[in-house]
Amino acid sequence: MTQVQSGLARLVCFCLFVLVIAPANMSAAVYANGGVRSNSITICFVGDALVSRPLRVQQILAYIREYQFVANIQFSFLGTCPPASTQPNGDAFFNGDIRIVIPATSVDATTPIPGRGCSGPSTADWKSFSNSPNDLPNLRACLYNLKLGDDPWNSTPYLNHTLHEFGHALGLAHEHERTDVDRTICNTPTFGGSLSTGFMTPYDRFSVMNYQFPSCGINGNYDNSGLSDWDRLAVHILYPEALQVAEFVGTTVVRTTDTIRLRSAWGARGANLTFVAQDFRWTISGNLASSSSTLTSTLLPGTYMLGFNHRDFLGRTYTYVGVLRVLPPTIYTQRVAAPIASRLPLL
Repeated sequence: MTQVQSGLARLVCFCLFVLVIAPANMSAAVYANGGVRSNSITICFVGDALVSRPLRVQQILAYIREYQFVANIQFSFLGTCPPASTQPNGDAFFNGDIRIVIPATSVDATTPIPGRGCSGPSTADWKSFSNSPNDLPNLRACLYNLKLGDDPWNSTPYLNHTLHEFGHALGLAHEHERTDVDRTICNTPTFGGSLSTGFMTPYDRFSVMNYQFPSCGINGNYDNSGLSDWDRLAVHILYPEALQVAEFVGTTVVRTTDTIRLRSAWGARGANLTFVAQDFRWTISGNLASSSSTLTSTLLPGTYMLGFNHRDFLGRTYTYVGVLRVLPPTIYTQRVAAPIASRLPLL
């Protein structure tokens, strides 16, 4: 009986047809103080995108559902971005947490972004970009804060292009700019960078937050592979369920002849626990049993209260309280092994 205690998750995202421009303070399965949004995120499209390019709008909305499937994220679609109101200082205030501009609509995104202080990374082409969550309060005067180009040589734009840019909007940065990139798989001048702290997972060659490095077999934002396992884990850690359960893997009903072995589920999935979590505390019937990410113990027969707690790197607290049962072998066979065996199909 293997038990995985988990606070549920869901998610989606994709990137560009040239190089993607993104603020340097974000990280992919690296976290560099890019912040997180609330789990309910409003999105809208500027200009006449819903009328002039309805199929592309629907495609983007379908792509980003992938984020909702793997983390506690809910995109709330506003449709066309509402007209701006006025802030006390006279600046425009645009509603919509993520305000998207796409090509071939009524908004020319090859000129500086409308709004005071919003010239931003807008260029005379369609290089995509997105701002990080921490930038949101400072960019309410900007008509848009996510620019998503097409992939003109394809009949269907790359899924990973959209996931890449929305990944930035959720607080992720470029995976290939980590200082710990694996140069045994790619040793080109533009592979690797200055991101040296906040690694949530090991370097991930399959992350949507990579650029493409064709000579190394890394497709990154030029692919349709979708979120990698470590992309999913990173976003799940950034956006946990409202009820923050300390997740673990292991068996909580054992025989007296067994060793109890429990482990943080984040660690089991590959997270860099030295960064993403701290203050681990396992208790058995109120007594401290371990202060690491794992619990190893042997116990006499009985029913015990199991507690597991830790904090994440953003200071949020996770808790689990449940029952740990230790049974004599004969009782274990009667109550656990035999009933399970009786339900297995005959070979």
